[in-house]
Amino acid sequence: PLSGGGFVTTYTDITRHKRAEQAILRLGQMYAALSAINEIILRVDSPEAIYQKVCEAAVNAGKFICTAVLLPDGDTERMKIAAISGACSTQLRDNVISVDAALPYDRSLIGTVFRANKTCVSNYFRNDERTQQWHAVARAAGIAAAAALPIVIGDRTIGVFLFYADEKNTFDSEIAALLERIAENVGFGIQRLAHETERRQIELALRASEEKYRAILENIEDAYYEVDVKGNLVLFNPAFCRLLNYSADELMGLNNRQFMTPKTAAYVYKIFNETYRTGVSSKGYDIEMVRKNGDQILVETSVHLIKNADGPPV
Repeated sequence: PLSGGGFVTTYTDITRHKRAEQAILRLGQMYAALSAINEIILRVDSPEAIYQKVCEAAVNAGKFICTAVLLPDGDTERMKIAAISGACSTQLRDNVISVDAALPYDRSLIGTVFRANKTCVSNYFRNDERTQQWHAVARAAGIAAAAALPIVIGDRTIGVFLFYADEKNTFDSEIAALLERIAENVGFGIQRLAHETERRQIELALRASEEKYRAILENIEDAYYEVDVKGNLVLFNPAFCRLLNYSADELMGLNNRQFMTPKTAAYVYKIFNETYRTGVSSKGYDIEMVRKNGDQILVETSVHLIKNADGPPV
């Protein structure tokens, strides 16, 4: 107090300091969200689950008030919400958004992102002409800023990520860069799943083909066998076992010379060698084979070369 009355006060502008603190806090939240999302991408096994869990992680760890994923609605010029989490989910869930460039109101963030394949930010959402059609929803939901990012596989945009915040200027360059990393990682995860699904389908097709192949071999009356390049048995059918009177366990790994006379083995070696070198099948020649009890039998046989997927003979 002064002798004449009143007070002396001092003021320090700490706005910049507070903003710096908020920026640091926001970055920390974003890194937490990024870490959680990366783990989700590695563990979740369907695109739908990735989209939903990423939205939930962005809200819970990133502290956004709402996050959504929008995907094309079939072959139409519209986008539909495929996943959403946060406070304004109810207001947004049933919306269908046009991305038709011919419509005047489609200069919104979502349409621009989907067509131009680039990030769009609105740090003053309720004052942004591009988002005019959403101002009423934004006021009701407390949305102050938004960012939309493309989800890209290869060079194709397959969807849009939408992030809403309750503070203006939330999406500075650092936050936008982290969001782009999230979108890129999600695109990578979706692509990985697509490749994994394709791989599984190929495996199933190959397994079905192999089962059919084995079923045919099991049931044909002609003897069939395969040897490796050293002449050791690797595959044969029941008819081959019956032909030589061996069990399957006794035959597996046996060298072809062990059920042939020496003269026949030398003859067969020449045929195998010629087939290996030229790749041309040898058909309709007679050889003598030796059964388990020592009996010799005359059989008509053909030889075909087997190659692996890369081309070399196996």
